[in-house]
Amino acid sequence: MKKLSPMILIIWVLLLSSDTAAQLLFKMAAMNFSHGIWLLNYSFAFAYFFELFSFLLWMRIIKDTRLSIALALTASLYITVSLSSYIFFHETINLVQWMGTLLIAAGTCLLGYYEGVKSTS
Repeated sequence: MKKLSPMILIIWVLLLSSDTAAQLLFKMAAMNFSHGIWLLNYSFAFAYFFELFSFLLWMRIIKDTRLSIALALTASLYITVSLSSYIFFHETINLVQWMGTLLIAAGTCLLGYYEGVKSTS
């Protein structure tokens, strides 16, 4: 199986972290929407910063990765956003949501494994 280059792995981790942070900040901005002008909301500004950073990382990823695989692997965001929402916003996650999240995780692992096996053939 082909090993991931350390740089691509770092970029993927940065993308997941940055995009998750953006989603959490958008949620915070929405929660504080009634407290003044939303364009001056720091959460909103930081969310857009992280969204732009995520876009730049995404462009780097799809430069060297098949788009169909890269897009499927972004489903990992469902996992990071769900867990982060649970931790930071104390949102409840029911059994069906946990099962769905585990299925997404299994699917992304399967795609990553298949891509590694396929690339060595």
